[in-house]
Amino acid sequence: MLRVIQKMLDMCNVEIDHSREDAAGYVQPIFMFFDLLRIAEKELGISLNAEATIAALLPDLASYDETFGMMTEITDHAFGLLGNVKEREIKKQGEVCVSLSAGGLKIDDLHTGEEVSDEDTVTKKLNIIFINLLLRGLDRERIKECACCGNYLYQDNRASRKYCTINCSNKARNLAQNQKD
Repeated sequence: MLRVIQKMLDMCNVEIDHSREDAAGYVQPIFMFFDLLRIAEKELGISLNAEATIAALLPDLASYDETFGMMTEITDHAFGLLGNVKEREIKKQGEVCVSLSAGGLKIDDLHTGEEVSDEDTVTKKLNIIFINLLLRGLDRERIKECACCGNYLYQDNRASRKYCTINCSNKARNLAQNQKD
């Protein structure tokens, strides 16, 4: 389960190379999504038809507009799911608004106010993965923001981890040391 959570967080944290003028600058989150499908099938034991989904989406990567659109959809939706659950409240981030209540998980499109349709394969797959994580005991309290860079991290144990990487931890320690001197 931890690999699935980490892959979703990685998709949210990826820095997009907007300086490139071709589709290659936007494929990293899409390939992370493909990895997420495969990992979720194995670790969560759910059928997502990963290989068929990947095969259906790959031809779209030849077009800059399709690649950019798919990348935006994946990152915004993943960010909306994880960002909102972290705060345990309705919060507008990215393209979706998620509310958690006793009634369950509700996902709305911010532009239309309508509940997200299950017809869209990318958002449907992310929703299925996310709901399965919640059903398997995803501890929302463990989704944190890195104190240095603001990226999301998941505390895999009860220790109060503040930084997403060793680099951020070292940067914060060096900054604190320099402020003391």
